[in-house]
Amino acid sequence: MNEPPTINENDRLQPYSPAQNYHQAAVLSTGGQPSNAIKQSAGAGNQISASDSLLDNRWFILGVIFLAMMFLGLPLLWRSRSFSLIEKAIWTVVVLVYSAVVIWLFVVVMKWSIQQFSQAFQ
Repeated sequence: MNEPPTINENDRLQPYSPAQNYHQAAVLSTGGQPSNAIKQSAGAGNQISASDSLLDNRWFILGVIFLAMMFLGLPLLWRSRSFSLIEKAIWTVVVLVYSAVVIWLFVVVMKWSIQQFSQAFQ
């Protein structure tokens, strides 16, 4: 009788790592013995970095944009996977308007300050 093939632990699907083929080729080229650098980088490819998890946090992205970076934070918004395309477009417009208002207020305050200083020293 034909028995179904058995599946061992090595036959299960593993998450794909872009560097996987590179590591396999490097191991083959070194005679089957992976170097320490290959061992370390192979383990790093399967981990989710802290920066990726922060990019997927909606409140972190919005906080960074509105509290620290203004329009300079837009690349973070567009790299984030937690916003849809329409949400990204809407937030981009909101951030640009917000940035323009903040910059305009800064200019107004600076002009007022310069005027006050010039009157005080006359």
